[in-house]
Amino acid sequence: MNIRWDAAAISAKSLTEPPVWVEPQVSTSERVPAHVWLFGTLSLNSAPRPLVVDLPSGFTLLDLIVRLREHFDSDFLKDAIDSQNRLVSQCRVFINGGLVEELGVPVSAGVQANIEIIMLGAIEGG
Repeated sequence: MNIRWDAAAISAKSLTEPPVWVEPQVSTSERVPAHVWLFGTLSLNSAPRPLVVDLPSGFTLLDLIVRLREHFDSDFLKDAIDSQNRLVSQCRVFINGGLVEELGVPVSAGVQANIEIIMLGAIEGG
């Protein structure tokens, strides 16, 4: 059976239409709350759940990580980003329920964002 996963998950009409990129309208004066939930090894610190971070409208995941490093320390989430400034496979970020893998994509334009960050620890055994 030769059926592409995207053909099954996306309607046939949407596969023929080219994607349209809409540049977000970013207002640096407008602030939005980001409700951040930390899971996995990140939940071991004493952060409140959720941690509410105030960020400018149109903030990126990288902006959030910088703000979290200011709140905790400069080593916070250091293992989450590789040498090419990409999220490592052990770190997963979900924004309003959707998986986000790019650090530079605008997260929220004027609305509250619910962000879940999970850092999976190494499996130990012998």
